[in-house]
Amino acid sequence: MKKLIIFGADTLASLLAFQVKHQAGWELAGFTVDDNYLLESSFEGFPVIGFNGLEKKFHPDHFELIFPLGFRWMNDLRAKRIEQAKEKGFKVGNFVSSYACVLSDTEVKENVLIFEQAIVQPHVKLGCNIIIRSGANIGHHSVIGNHSFIASGVVTGGNVTIGERCFIGLGAVIRDNIKIADRTFIGAGAVVVKDTEIDGVYIGNPARKIKKTAMEATDG
Repeated sequence: MKKLIIFGADTLASLLAFQVKHQAGWELAGFTVDDNYLLESSFEGFPVIGFNGLEKKFHPDHFELIFPLGFRWMNDLRAKRIEQAKEKGFKVGNFVSSYACVLSDTEVKENVLIFEQAIVQPHVKLGCNIIIRSGANIGHHSVIGNHSFIASGVVTGGNVTIGERCFIGLGAVIRDNIKIADRTFIGAGAVVVKDTEIDGVYIGNPARKIKKTAMEATDG
């Protein structure tokens, strides 16, 4: 049984904790947060420990960490915390909901979190540190780069390439064979019918680029 520590004590951490507690093969040990966010000693009935001294309370040989952090700074914050955890000696795990549909030839790497009712079709390649939220549908032969966030209800056609550090918003649709450049922000409900540009922010149907960078759109 995997002993798991979740980074965060917010709504996304709560959602993941609920699924972990109700899925066989997992034991939730507690939560960890940046020390300046350590406001309570417990969350969801489990201890909350400051990240700076985490390895003193939970020995890295016996626990895995997962990071259900959002897309702030185009997922850079999540990527940085993962690297810091590995420097402490922790293994970074992954989680696939038992209610998700992930075809067997898709490799699930570190900190890939796939929530309930998500579908990952055959021959999809996933990088590291990817969050795929509830009800998303990733089309066949697609590729998702490292450190990306796919929100609930996203639909991609087949052979779509999503670069690194991307955010795809609620209910967005990406047409077959489209290439989403690194650090692209796709707004909720956008319909993407053309390739995107690095650092671009796209909204609307059909999606159009606006005068804002992806980092600006995510509080960078």
